[in-house]
Amino acid sequence: MQSPIKQSRDSDVAIKATWLLLAVAINALELAFPRLPFLPWLKPGLANTITIIWIVKYGLTDALLFTTLRVWISGFYFGFSLITMSLGFGGGILSTLAMGLTWSLLGKHRMIGTIGLGMIGALFHNIGQIVVVYLLMARNFRIFYQMPFMLGAALILGGAVGALALPLMRLLEKSSVSDIQSKQETNKIPPGLRDKVAVAFTLILSFTLVFISDIILLAAAAICFSLISIILQKRGIRSVLFPLKLYWIFLFSGFVHLFFSYGTKVELLPFVTEEGIQQAILQWIRLWTWLHATTIFRRFKFHDIFFDLLGKVFPLKSSTLDAGLIALDFFPETLQHSGKQRGANVIRRLLKAPVQTLFNYVEGMNQRIGTIITQNSELKT
Repeated sequence: MQSPIKQSRDSDVAIKATWLLLAVAINALELAFPRLPFLPWLKPGLANTITIIWIVKYGLTDALLFTTLRVWISGFYFGFSLITMSLGFGGGILSTLAMGLTWSLLGKHRMIGTIGLGMIGALFHNIGQIVVVYLLMARNFRIFYQMPFMLGAALILGGAVGALALPLMRLLEKSSVSDIQSKQETNKIPPGLRDKVAVAFTLILSFTLVFISDIILLAAAAICFSLISIILQKRGIRSVLFPLKLYWIFLFSGFVHLFFSYGTKVELLPFVTEEGIQQAILQWIRLWTWLHATTIFRRFKFHDIFFDLLGKVFPLKSSTLDAGLIALDFFPETLQHSGKQRGANVIRRLLKAPVQTLFNYVEGMNQRIGTIITQNSELKT
């Protein structure tokens, strides 16, 4: 018979794993919304409802770990790329930190509610992402032309997300999984020195590309990473073209450089400069190389190394880390089920009755995730 402390901890792990997977599922739902190539950051931000709930229930430090795990796990859906992960961390961590501090200083004293938190979270999320875009993709101060749009979006979409947080929290607390076996021992081989060296070398080289402007050196790096991708994936020439799946990143980067650069005007294209074309090409090569670095990270157990590091940074948050490991295990099945719930029909329902559709989706996914976790936990015991 389990002790009350053990039962309480397992229940906590179960709830956190379910909510973490639910946040990933909501992220997947948002992929059904069409992206605007020139404003790729613009999306509802529905997963931020779970972040707000986490801050209110578990506090800032735990919420920072939750956001880190959510971005990491969601990154697998996007191909585990340096760009998408950097965007997720840049926006997510800054947003969570801003909301957590605001809640600690003002929210607990009833000086601000979840609607205000939602607005603050949306604004800082957009600011974090645009800074990352500037550092890794644009290097053009004119990218900050989006700031007025970001402020308006934060007030409207962030306020709406904040208003949904408390009703969703009551809904989730009624139907959350109550018990689960905590982290299971696995037979996976832990990352060795070779894995850590390969990951560290790839990370250093990837960030070094930001400061290289020689097209020959960048092209050489792109070719090398593409060849490594072919060798590691063993899928032939098709593996070379997978960065094109994230075409919107290339479109946005090209748009910023081509239309917002100073220099010598192109005769047939008066809004385009020769310097802009050169910078766009250089940045496209960098993006191509970074996306192919994904293969190396996967091959050399980057996520295992990352979880080991999180355990050292958050030594007192073992229940959330265990929830993250469980979420990683059940991530593919959750995405498979959430994929069945997405598409044009969901978009139409969201447009007609957004609140009710979202609540139905969350309730259905919450129950389904709970079933997946519970059944698999029983099989392992």
